[in-house]
Amino acid sequence: MPDYYELWSRKVAEKQEEMDGVVEAVHKGVDLLSKDENLAKMVYKVKPGSDKGISIGAVDGGEGMQELSGVAVYLVRASGFYKAKEGTEKKSQFLRDLDLGVIPVNSYTKARVQFLRAAMEYNMASQLILKLKPDYVMIDGSLLVGLEIDPIKIDEYDAYCDSLRRLFSLADKYGTKLVGVSEDSTSRGLIGYLSSKGLGKDASGALASLTDASLMQLYTHRTVEEDPVATKPFIPVSNKGRDWIKKNTGIDKSFPTFYLQATRMGRPLRVDFPSDGKEINSRAEEIASLISHLSQIPKRYGYPLPLYLAHSDAELSKKLMEKTAMLIQKQIFKKWGDEYLSMYVKKRRDSRPGDYET
Repeated sequence: MPDYYELWSRKVAEKQEEMDGVVEAVHKGVDLLSKDENLAKMVYKVKPGSDKGISIGAVDGGEGMQELSGVAVYLVRASGFYKAKEGTEKKSQFLRDLDLGVIPVNSYTKARVQFLRAAMEYNMASQLILKLKPDYVMIDGSLLVGLEIDPIKIDEYDAYCDSLRRLFSLADKYGTKLVGVSEDSTSRGLIGYLSSKGLGKDASGALASLTDASLMQLYTHRTVEEDPVATKPFIPVSNKGRDWIKKNTGIDKSFPTFYLQATRMGRPLRVDFPSDGKEINSRAEEIASLISHLSQIPKRYGYPLPLYLAHSDAELSKKLMEKTAMLIQKQIFKKWGDEYLSMYVKKRRDSRPGDYET
């Protein structure tokens, strides 16, 4: 009987031509798109920037959840990194927060943990503004996407919206510039925007298989010899829009969005920021210039260093989540007796014999 490696090798050889055909079709479509005037007008070379004289806050969070029989143990944390201005008394530092607990398992369990994490991140951004007054606060992920989440009738969603409103209010009060940075966006907002202007009539097949980030990366590699480059800001085509956001969250802003290829080998970043409609282009250029400067180390990664530091500080390992669940099992569940403790164990699929360490 053949083993799986032999089967895998045989299947790769059998499907080589089919897979080559799919990739070739995408490349032909991109070649057509690279000649489109609408797209060419959207892309420009970013002027090198500097972070001298600028203080920056960066926020990211981590979450973990382990489902047991009947309940789930969760752990969320957020990290706020502050990069101080040179020559000031303030020092670069981290602010941190953490929460853990037990919640029932139902259709809202995952959403509750995600909202807890997101609210903690926005509250961390508010803490940075109140305590350290940075010029910029960069948050991992799209601000617009976070505001367009469909309402859910759970307390965590209400707390999430409260944290958003507080953050935007503080940013306006202290003049802090909020920026959302998505490192691995799968959005198609730029494609939708360009399609509304007639882009890609002869390359609909390629557009159907691309995301904004992949379109930006393929296009710039074909047409631009230098980096960094960015698209001009645009308002993503949405079935919700500014009025919907205002009604559901109370935040009355538009969110200009652009893509930034900060380094040649790094994936394009999706960047958005709140706006009242004034000086959108100049603000986008200022932000693109700053993020490009912050994303040069390492060039292969192409991501703002302050956000990377916040991400590394907040990231939750599977091992830490398991230790947290074990601690709660011992301290909370055990006092109810062995008959109850036996209920709160890992699911069978998470504890197969082959998974145990020897």
